[in-house]
Formats: sequence, structure tokens, C-alpha cells
Amino acid sequence: MAEQLIPLHSSLRQATASQIIDEALRLRQQHGLLPLAVMVLDAGGNPVCFKREDGCGVMRHDIALGKAYAALGMGMATRQIRDRLADRPRFQAALAATSQGRFIPTLGGMLPLHKSGRMRLVGVTTAKRSAMAPDIPTEAESAGLSAPFEAMLWNVVALPHKTPAAVAKLLADASQRAMTSTDMVARLAEQGMFADLHIGDVAASADVKAEAAKWTPVVNKLGAAIKQ
Repeated sequence: MAEQLIPLHSSLRQATASQIIDEALRLRQQHGLLPLAVMVLDAGGNPVCFKREDGCGVMRHDIALGKAYAALGMGMATRQIRDRLADRPRFQAALAATSQGRFIPTLGGMLPLHKSGRMRLVGVTTAKRSAMAPDIPTEAESAGLSAPFEAMLWNVVALPHKTPAAVAKLLADASQRAMTSTDMVARLAEQGMFADLHIGDVAASADVKAEAAKWTPVVNKLGAAIKQ
């Protein structure tokens, strides 16, 4: 005699999740947007249904999961998360680590919207134009500045001072392999981003000092202070 299974309650039925996705895809077609990948989670953050339209990249599943998980985990839309955490990159990084990478607090990529003509980007915050969108001017060009302007988000992997050199090299090599992998480069490019690596304590320290020297006058002029 076959064992009778006890049905478990789910906060969201699969049929309902599928209807939500179908409606999202219908609206996408109605407004002439680019192909979408949509993920619906239940109250516990478990995937219930996922659909990826033809023409989507292979990483859209992970991106859809990250955005849905971020909205569910923070209790607000990713647009609100982006706005509220715009000046708190360390907190964003902590949330990403806590969620094991399932935290993408941003809207969908803007480059496809720019290329389709539905959005016009007026400048990139790098000193040179991006190879991924060479038609978008730099902020310096847009504002008519005489000197290059650059503002980039950067993160540092730091080790205790007495960490053995062999261990530090092992971690540095692993970081470089991860950040230059085909998958990582493609994932960053899909969001209009790239990694500018400074591997090793000498290169990383020099970059941090250069950034501090560049932004200290700005911070001082604004009278900003770090609140503990």
C-alpha cells in the first residue's frame, strides 16, 4: 500500500504565480519592452514560478531571483531600496553577503532601455566613455568640465596585518580569477558595469590613498561627518 502524503500549505499557489508572470509578460509586450525574465517567490523566499522569454541572457534567472529576494527581504520595491541605500554601499554589501548573493537592490539594466531609445542616459561617471556604450558621454563632457570627473563604487578585501604572504597571495589570486571569469564579466556587463582591479597590497593601498586624496576636500567642503 502506497504511503499517503500529507499536503503542505503554501503561501502562494503555483497557478497564481504563473498568472502573475503571464500578466507581467503581457504588459511587456504591450509596451514594446525588451524580453523579460520573471521570478515569483512565496513568503519564505522560495521560488514558485519562473519564466524567461526568448532572447534573454543565461544569467537572467539569477538576476530575477536576486531582485525578487531583495524586494521580499526588505519589504519594499527594488526602486525604493535603490533610493534609500544609494549612499550606503557598505550596508548594501553586507546585505548581499547575508543573503549569499541573492540581493540585487536595483532596477533592471538601463543600457537596453537607452539603446532602444526609451531612455536617454546623459553621462557615465568614469573618466573615459564606456566601451559598452560609447555614445554616452562622460559626466565631464556633459557638464562642460575642464578636467575629467570620475566617481566609482569600490570594495576592498582586507586581511589582518600578520597574515602570511602565501595566504594573502592565495586569496589575491582567487579574487582575480573570480572577477575576471567569463561569467562575472558577462554579469557585470549586463548591468553596464566593469571591474577595475587593483590586485595586491601595494596596488590596492595606492588606489585607496588616491581615492581618499580626491574626495577628502569634497567631504571637508560639505562639512560631512561619519556618524558611528
